[in-house]
Amino acid sequence: MLFEIPGFERALRLCEHLADRFSWVEARGERRLVAVMLRPKEGDLAALLRTVDEWAVERGLVTVPFELDGRAYVLDAGHAIWASVAA
Repeated sequence: MLFEIPGFERALRLCEHLADRFSWVEARGERRLVAVMLRPKEGDLAALLRTVDEWAVERGLVTVPFELDGRAYVLDAGHAIWASVAA
């Protein structure tokens, strides 16, 4: 799973926040992506999305684009609705 986070330092801070998970920062051109491995337990995806959502709200981010299984989505920080983005 990949979360697009503005700025390298901010991306590193998200990795630190997710310290109990296997995560790292990837660079794709100007984009900084935080890659996070999902755990093979029920409800892990929802728990991860809630954690990133709370982190984003605390830092004033309005949206967090993310990729899951090759599809693009946008996490609307502070809201429980995740919208799919047409490719």
